[in-house]
Amino acid sequence: MSKIYTGIDIGVCEIKFSEVSGNKLLRCVSEPLPDNFVRDDKIISPEAMSQFIRETAKKYKLCHKKCSVILPASQVFTRRISEPYMTVEHLKLNLPYEFRDFITRDKEQYFYDYAVVDIKTDLNRTPVSLDLMIAAVLKETISTYSDMFRHAGFKLVAAMPVEFAYRNIINL
Repeated sequence: MSKIYTGIDIGVCEIKFSEVSGNKLLRCVSEPLPDNFVRDDKIISPEAMSQFIRETAKKYKLCHKKCSVILPASQVFTRRISEPYMTVEHLKLNLPYEFRDFITRDKEQYFYDYAVVDIKTDLNRTPVSLDLMIAAVLKETISTYSDMFRHAGFKLVAAMPVEFAYRNIINL
């Protein structure tokens, strides 16, 4: 049985909800946001947004409570890189160093993630390099979103930059 979840995109002027089962889009709804809920890609009051999300979910009968959110580009560092082929463990150790010129706080204050775009192989089909999209986001940002969605009756199970979301759509 497919996992069903609700994808949420909070824009400056509207919020969009997409119910998804596996690779199948079940339905989409959107609702205009009240003025001054979002400014410069930041949610002004997570408490007010939480209440608005709860009311909107009730209005549209959104019953799938596991959710994924698209993070605003201004709150996530993203890069596309090529690396020699390495294990997942080595890649996770290496990711923070790929952002050393971009992040402003201690590297331990960030979550890091990646998406494999391509794996280059040699003539023997042995992997030699990775083409990756990588991301770093402050842990406090994820905590704020998680709390906001929990108060709205949802459980945040994934958060991704818009570039990763587009990549997921293209790969369907």
